[in-house]
Parts: sequence; structure tokens; C-alpha cells
Amino acid sequence: MKTSKNNQASRTALAQLPFGAVQLNGLQGEQFRAAQRFLLDLSTDAMLKPYRERAGLPAPGNDIGGWYDNFPTNWFGRGFAPGHCLGQWISALARSHAITGDGGQI
Repeated sequence: MKTSKNNQASRTALAQLPFGAVQLNGLQGEQFRAAQRFLLDLSTDAMLKPYRERAGLPAPGNDIGGWYDNFPTNWFGRGFAPGHCLGQWISALARSHAITGDGGQI
């Protein structure tokens, strides 16, 4: 298939936008703020508890619960993959900050 020179000249490469260049308004903005509040309200002690327990350190706080602790297979002494979502939580908080620049203030 041949393309004309005009078609070629009008094509531009896609580039990733920085997170701060995106503004979410309306329902999308409300959903983003709700997700941000949820992430900020998660207990740091609950998220770190499996790592502290495995290291033999004091592990205050409640278990995160759900399938993280009550999965039928008992790996590493309890649950499916205790603490496996810590990296996702940190990444989501970092991206949230990159979008809002607010340091966690909602």
C-alpha cells in the first residue's frame, strides 16, 4: 500500500505525557480522588506487617485480611502471598502524587 507525501507528513509519533499534564474532571476526577483517598487511608502497619513478622520485628496493626491471609494454600506460613501488594500501593501513591503534586493532601 502506497501513501502520499501528504499522508506521511501529517503523521506524528505518539509520546507519553507526564502525569502532571493530565487533568481529570467530572466523574473521572471524582473516581480518581476516591481512589486516592482509599490508598491514603490504607494502614501502613497493615501493609508492612507481613514483612515485619518475617523479619522477626514487632508487627503492630491488623492483618490486611481477605485472600491475602485466608487463601487455601498456605505459603510462607500464612495466606497466598502476604505483603505482595506493597509495591503496587507505593507505585499508586507515587503516581497519584505525580498527577496532583499535593503530597497526599486531598
